[in-house]
Amino acid sequence: MANQEQVYENVDLQVIKLLFNSDNGDYKVYAVRILNPNPALKMTLTQEATITGDMGYYNRRAIITADLVYDDAGSLRYNKPSYKLARLHFGLPKEPRRQWQLIDTLLVHQPTVRRRLHEHFADDTPILTIFSTDQVKPDSVPGIGPATIKKIATAIRGKLEIAVLANHWGKALSSMTYEKIWLAYKDANLAMQSIDANPYLLMSVAQLDFKKVDTFAKTRGIAANDPHRLTAGLQYIFRTAVLTQGLTYITITWFRQQAATLLAVREADLKMFADPQEALQYGFLLNEQYGLVTSCDMFATEGSVARIIKVAQKTAEPLMAPDELDDALDQFLDRFHLTINDQQRAAFQNVNRHGLSVLNGSAGTGKTWLTDLLVRFFNAQAKGKSVLLAPTGRAAKVLAKYTHEPAATIHAYLHLLPGEETGQFDADADWETFGDARLIVVDESSMLTTPLAYTVLKNVNFKKAHVLFVGDVFQLPPIGPGNFLKDCLDDEQVAATTLTRVYRQDSQSGVLALANRIRERLALPFGPDDDRYVSGNVALYNQRNAGRVFDAGVKAYQDALVKSGQQIDAQLLIVNKNIGATGRLRFNAELQALVNPAKNGEPEYISSYVDPVTNQKHHLRLNDRVMILKNDKHVPLVDSKTWERRAVLGENGLQQTDDFGTKRWRETIVANGDTGVVAHIDTKRHFVVVQIGQQYCYYSFGSVPRDLTLAYAITVHKAQGGQADTVIAIVNGADMMLNAQSFYTALTRSQQQFIFFGDFRVLLARTKIYPIDARHDLLGSFLSGQLTVDTFSRYTFDQVLAWLDKRHAERLSTRPALEAEKVKPSEQPFAVRYAEQLDILDQIVDEVAQLPARKPARDV
Repeated sequence: MANQEQVYENVDLQVIKLLFNSDNGDYKVYAVRILNPNPALKMTLTQEATITGDMGYYNRRAIITADLVYDDAGSLRYNKPSYKLARLHFGLPKEPRRQWQLIDTLLVHQPTVRRRLHEHFADDTPILTIFSTDQVKPDSVPGIGPATIKKIATAIRGKLEIAVLANHWGKALSSMTYEKIWLAYKDANLAMQSIDANPYLLMSVAQLDFKKVDTFAKTRGIAANDPHRLTAGLQYIFRTAVLTQGLTYITITWFRQQAATLLAVREADLKMFADPQEALQYGFLLNEQYGLVTSCDMFATEGSVARIIKVAQKTAEPLMAPDELDDALDQFLDRFHLTINDQQRAAFQNVNRHGLSVLNGSAGTGKTWLTDLLVRFFNAQAKGKSVLLAPTGRAAKVLAKYTHEPAATIHAYLHLLPGEETGQFDADADWETFGDARLIVVDESSMLTTPLAYTVLKNVNFKKAHVLFVGDVFQLPPIGPGNFLKDCLDDEQVAATTLTRVYRQDSQSGVLALANRIRERLALPFGPDDDRYVSGNVALYNQRNAGRVFDAGVKAYQDALVKSGQQIDAQLLIVNKNIGATGRLRFNAELQALVNPAKNGEPEYISSYVDPVTNQKHHLRLNDRVMILKNDKHVPLVDSKTWERRAVLGENGLQQTDDFGTKRWRETIVANGDTGVVAHIDTKRHFVVVQIGQQYCYYSFGSVPRDLTLAYAITVHKAQGGQADTVIAIVNGADMMLNAQSFYTALTRSQQQFIFFGDFRVLLARTKIYPIDARHDLLGSFLSGQLTVDTFSRYTFDQVLAWLDKRHAERLSTRPALEAEKVKPSEQPFAVRYAEQLDILDQIVDEVAQLPARKPARDV
């Protein structure tokens, strides 16, 4: 039996596939083949094993060299010999055979260059060594140009650079982090100099969180009160303890106490909270009158939105002559045999007259119908199509469905990853973003954070286009800072229409009656010990046993599915937690077996591990409904006819590659919460294809656990913006996420019937909480005039913007040589940007085992 304590050194491993990747770290599990078997090493008959630990992304057939420790528990879990990663070796292999394998991999898509190298150099030549030491002169190899020689040498030196970094910091950082550092700096000496001076640069360079970087910094001797640490730590605390709660400012006293506790420093070390000038150097503004603090980035965002709103009211030109609007609208309505009330007519006038307007209304008041009418009318009257946007993919899908026009998420349209907008303030704007559009409609605006609203507004030329924000202010507030829609509605300067007349259902129907009670903050019409509450199309059942709640939820879903004629989108099951006896994971496993059971002969994805919550392996089948778990800018697109990834083609019609022949693929942006359907599963090449809207997206089997999950049951936050005929809501046990607005949001997703199973005691207690009351931001105060952007602190708004510009310039000036050499993101190949083969030299394919004794066949 293998010794658990023994370290097996310098084991060559060939990657078979990625089995697991942690969402919140570099921990990964790979299936590998051992290339230099040691008699003491345990492995399968085919020399296979699994390795676990912090690693980078490696493509299939990549070769890595590592020190390993046998793992008994892992061997049982993965049902084959398993090893923990003790150390990953970097640098160039010493043996000429291995060096030739790597150079052949590097040039796998350039067979002519590869063949000429083999013809010119002997097989026992240490090919990588001579390239890395510049012994290969530009014109020394017949048939290979100087540019190609230089590119090969640069790539080889990159591998050595990573080795230098790994030797410098050792095990303090993971292999993935070393690869990210190299990709960012392309210069080991510059990287070591910069990061040794300020380890907290790793937060931006390697996308590490503050806690992980702080642990590393302490090992490097960084003091607790080091200015770099305080700067990074204070921004981290503001971001995680303030902005995530929906707030954009906090009291100085509270923030100082939190900082002293979380950073383990004395309050005397936090003297910046007593000096506005010093606070500014750390990126914060102090309001001494009220004892408040906010970050410069957040202040600039809110101040900019306040200014833009005022500009929109002053500079906007009507979409059409105001005196012609009523006649044109009447003719439009007569043509389609429609009538509107005074509130709805006011919405048309507001959209026409004002650069920014708001349409607000509760469930059933006709926002959907009126929005469609507004889009159709102004498309017909004004030159230029409307642009339709929503915060989430689910909301965009609904918007496109009822307007019969294309709709997109804000992030996809603006090419942003969700969350990027809450980072550093960015004043850059492009007034060509919306093209010739005359009307920009943003639906489900209650979900908009103030930074996300800013990304839209800053790119609007209000002399050409108007913006309409549509929403129900009483739905769940945004997950993030600010309360944009409420602030706009509270401002008398913003042209707003609030619809009050109910159209969608009978005004006395159960859903709307219950929703109105919540909006009006009235007591719910049942007691904690009542067995049930049934009224119209609402049925609530008081059930405290988790097993019975689960069974009742599954049965209700099954009944609704039969009633709808097996239409999956006709019913929606909403839960209040992800794990547990009534959690999302367990419901999804059960509903998948009910809705989409395994079929003989059909391909299926099966995870390599057993889920500890469901005690089952995860399965994906054709036509499964799935949800995206991770924001990603670089998801490859697939041709739905051939199920091949879609290539980026050059002017000659051939697929583009990077300088070393790595193929480039067309990509798209997906966001956490987007939903789709499994359209294809390839069990031989280990990938699935998910249809998200009109796009077909590629996911390798290894990426499935971190990127995809079943979506028959979802949480209420993910349900926001969606609709279904039947909504089934589950509440079991105490739940901090349940409140009046979350229950209202779940309730108003229903178009025909709402069914609830759970504990009435919990429901009655939690629906007395209204999150909207606990939110406060500066935008509302700026709009109301309670505060002004120029008097909030000792610095005027323009002075703060100038300081932010200076900070940005200083960060760029520290690496001028680096910036000059870095490839633009748009020019980087998918493989590099997505970090699946950052170390291109480690990509080994089957054909490298065969030296090109004859001329290779031409690539097709």
